[in-house]
Amino acid sequence: MCGRYLYLTEEDELRELLYLASFGTRFDPDSDFSGGEIFPSARVPVVTGWYGDSADYTKAEIKAEISRWGLPRRDYSLSGAGLIINSRRENVMRSPVFSKLLDSGRCAVPASGYFEWGIVDTGEDKPAVQMNLFGETGILPKYQKKQKYFFSNPDDTVLYMAGLIRRDKDESKFSIITGDANNSAVSVHNRMPLILTRKMLLNWLSPGTGYLDVLHCAIPDVSCMAAGE
Repeated sequence: MCGRYLYLTEEDELRELLYLASFGTRFDPDSDFSGGEIFPSARVPVVTGWYGDSADYTKAEIKAEISRWGLPRRDYSLSGAGLIINSRRENVMRSPVFSKLLDSGRCAVPASGYFEWGIVDTGEDKPAVQMNLFGETGILPKYQKKQKYFFSNPDDTVLYMAGLIRRDKDESKFSIITGDANNSAVSVHNRMPLILTRKMLLNWLSPGTGYLDVLHCAIPDVSCMAAGE
């Protein structure tokens, strides 16, 4: 699950990607994009490939564009309302719609990291509502609250998430692929984005079937820290 992520333009690579994606468009990176915490329906930079035959990843050669986060649900499901912001990787190959996007609409979503919410105990006991026959109370349940967590790349300042992009006549739209959480994230949430290392990034965006290896591989670990609202 990924419902919000962070895009800090103070990071050189993310700032360059923003300007590269905006080049030649009517999207003004200085006035149309404030960065920071990214919410569904926002227009953001995504990476879609690179120029030429080289498999070397450099910012000067990659293709990037501005895309809107969220595929219209009315186009993909009977429920109709809202946006599909995440696509489950165990389902995308079986879906007649998403399998087509796998062939021609793979993208990578750059970020400083992403947010998730978990449940933690406050440390305060709830009032006892029952007593046993001897007048003793058992272990008191704790009050709980939602805690926001920030997940980032432990080996890099930029985190890439695998995505699927659909190009419409007016603009493109994308969703982020998620899978079962690995040990680095499962204590907070049972789902996490399909994170891409630099090598996986090339395989994911390359022509051919290398993306299948990425789709089925173990998701790389992330770093986790509590975050405030």
